[in-house]
Amino acid sequence: MLQHLFSYCVGGREFVEVKEFSIPDMVKSIAWCGENICLGIRKEYMILNSTGGVLSEVFPSGRVAPPLVVPLPSGELLLGKDNIGVVVDQNGKLNNDGRICWSEAPASVVIHIPCAIARLPRYVEIRSLRAPYPLVQTVALRDVRLLFQSNNCVIAALENSVYGLLAIPLGAQSGLCFTLMQFNP
Repeated sequence: MLQHLFSYCVGGREFVEVKEFSIPDMVKSIAWCGENICLGIRKEYMILNSTGGVLSEVFPSGRVAPPLVVPLPSGELLLGKDNIGVVVDQNGKLNNDGRICWSEAPASVVIHIPCAIARLPRYVEIRSLRAPYPLVQTVALRDVRLLFQSNNCVIAALENSVYGLLAIPLGAQSGLCFTLMQFNP
């Protein structure tokens, strides 16, 4: 059993230990969801109640990709199950119409309202966060190492370059298009 400490920052200067919980293995992905914490451990997801320390299983993460936990603006979570993103509530209960089908298993996903942006091996895939979660756009960026949400755009870091994905409104009916901007040193 691994021991994990949960603490919070006091006045911006120091961390104060709040509670200590036993976790059965190394955490690969984590996100807060209300009073709970969703953990991606080994090849499964678990919900840890932060007040009582009760740990409950949600479902396996799949065979190909490691666990991926992404908080959604609605308070729900997007959990990766190979090439499918499954939407669950704060307690890990499935949302029946909440499934994003990616082209491949994403290495990471960031949310840029109203879209979910996935880092795939050969490109970046952008899908709407509205059911039925249609494909909005693919951006041909190979070997993206990191996707990061900033204030106005999504940053895509490659080995030797950095790009910004900027959302451009196309009108009320069309939605958004993302344009690629390379940052020069």
